Amino acid sequence: YQRRVHGVAVPIASEKQFLESYASFGKCAQPIVVPDSAKLVDRDSDFLLYNPVLFRKFKKDFETDCRERKFITRDYNPQEEVTDAEVEELNNQLDNKKNLLVRWLKNTFSECYCAWLHLKAIRVFVESCLKYGLPPNFVAMCFHVDSKTEKRVRSELGAQYASLSPKKFSDEEEADGISALEQQYPYVSLKTKATLDE
Repeated sequence: YQRRVHGVAVPIASEKQFLESYASFGKCAQPIVVPDSAKLVDRDSDFLLYNPVLFRKFKKDFETDCRERKFITRDYNPQEEVTDAEVEELNNQLDNKKNLLVRWLKNTFSECYCAWLHLKAIRVFVESCLKYGLPPNFVAMCFHVDSKTEKRVRSELGAQYASLSPKKFSDEEEADGISALEQQYPYVSLKTKATLDE
């Protein structure tokens, strides 16, 4: 079946009735309206304009049910062609929204990143208490290493703190899983990105 967008003007007082019943409009055994398709397009002091999507074949059944409930229906016939002026206006709107988004991201990124690092610090504290017990007696450190030196750094850390774990630890890169306790290191290890281009 072909689908069609219909405009329905709903009195403000009847909005709840329309939203609860429009999906069952039509005297058919099968639904003729796409569920949850009605979106609010516009409103004024008396009416709300919704645009439910229904099957073209059942247009008359839908309109009949709307009239019985005092809802006003209108066909929606979009223009097939878009003028150059409309395209330019849409592109200008897109550029404006993009610029606003970029400015917002620049202003809020540092705050979000700091909050993310704070959560990492909390996780290190909690998992260290779980791993080594109470009272807390450990030191948290940050290492900035690249892929070439990471294996050597882990090997030196493993040798330095080998006494903290009876298990044999691995120098392989750990997965960013749910718990650092599952990793075979004698220390709690969490990774984070220092730059966005990594």
